[in-house]
Amino acid sequence: MRRIVQISKVLVYNHDVIIFDEPTTALDQSGRRRLLEVIMNLKKQDLGIIFVSHNIEEVLEISDRITVFRDGKNMGTMLKEEATVEKIVSKMIGHKSYSDFKREPVQGKHKVIFEVKDLNTEKLKGINFKIHKGEVIGIAGIMGAGKTEIAKAIFGIDPVESGEFYINGERYEPQPSKSVKKGIALIPEERQEQGLVLNMDVKKNISLTYLDQWSRANVIDLEAEKNTAEKLIEYLKIKTTGPLQIVKFLSGGNQQRVVIGRWLSGDFSLGIFDEPTKGIDVKAKEDIYHQIDELAHKGKGIIFISSFLPELINVTDRIIVMKDGKVVDEFDPRRNTEAEIMIAMLGGNNN
Repeated sequence: MRRIVQISKVLVYNHDVIIFDEPTTALDQSGRRRLLEVIMNLKKQDLGIIFVSHNIEEVLEISDRITVFRDGKNMGTMLKEEATVEKIVSKMIGHKSYSDFKREPVQGKHKVIFEVKDLNTEKLKGINFKIHKGEVIGIAGIMGAGKTEIAKAIFGIDPVESGEFYINGERYEPQPSKSVKKGIALIPEERQEQGLVLNMDVKKNISLTYLDQWSRANVIDLEAEKNTAEKLIEYLKIKTTGPLQIVKFLSGGNQQRVVIGRWLSGDFSLGIFDEPTKGIDVKAKEDIYHQIDELAHKGKGIIFISSFLPELINVTDRIIVMKDGKVVDEFDPRRNTEAEIMIAMLGGNNN
């Protein structure tokens, strides 16, 4: 509704062209549908519309001509009639589909790096699972199944009623400060609200979690802090004017890279990625898949929470399915189909 009110304010001034920059981000399905209908009505009134979006389906629905940019370069323009998802993705990332990414699992048996036993919270009931060194496990489920609640419980954001938590064989009590010291990293679902300080620069956002390693006698070594930020900007391909750029002016994909960079500036054993590709373009998604794969091959344990089944199938070694706060099934993404996993998510019986 707020977005529609913003549009109404713009219309007061009788503009000939209106630019919509990611207007449906953070809207649910019904809000997205209402907003697209409003834009389509404006189009019928002979207003010029520039619609900027990472959502390819919306672009195909609403546009007459589609121009694709990659790394600041115009990769080409096509008419709606000749455009397909595959053609657009190909121009965005240089090959036909980001689903081309397939993670090769780490071979051999490895020690358990994380274990949770009989976790119970207000929403979670009897959660048990283990993660091995170098393993990526996916957590799937429909909205409200309890996926994000697992991340928050392990890290210590949400209160725990009962349960035991072990990292590298040692029991710990989940609290954010203790979790960081024990080697647990959390890339939260809502990066702008929970993962970043938007009015701070890239350098400060990267150094915040492990600030102690740049401090001596409570004085920060600004040069070391800056050098680390510059190395991570280059490594993570963060599109920025430099370490002093304010984070709120970065794109969603680059903001997510900064959140990941914060954890890479230190060290951790378990990385929890909660909807890490939400609201970012396909090239940034693919980069995150590669980063997760690289972390796993370095021996980290990874929890990858996502509402998008194809990426869980391509990126993880096991998929845990949740429903109503409980683990209801577990799948091998190399043997089970997307349909089988979806049936479990919806409460059906694969037998």
